[in-house]
Amino acid sequence: KGKLEFFPELGLGLFSYRGIIYPVINLGTGLDYRSSNLLSFFIHTRYQTFIIHGGGLFSLTIGARFRFGGNKKKQQN
Repeated sequence: KGKLEFFPELGLGLFSYRGIIYPVINLGTGLDYRSSNLLSFFIHTRYQTFIIHGGGLFSLTIGARFRFGGNKKKQQN
């Protein structure tokens, strides 16, 4: 049975443009649908705002994640 998860994102990052690196703040949201332990699908939006001079970039990503190995959850009754 699949599982749908929603999560907010807040983070700091670096953005490189023409050899110059700018600090940015990342604001975003994500929606993940895990169809199995190996595969999940996601929609993710992110807005990067430049700390020094304002302005920013918006991105929308749609894709799939594949998991290889990792920890298996132990089921408890």
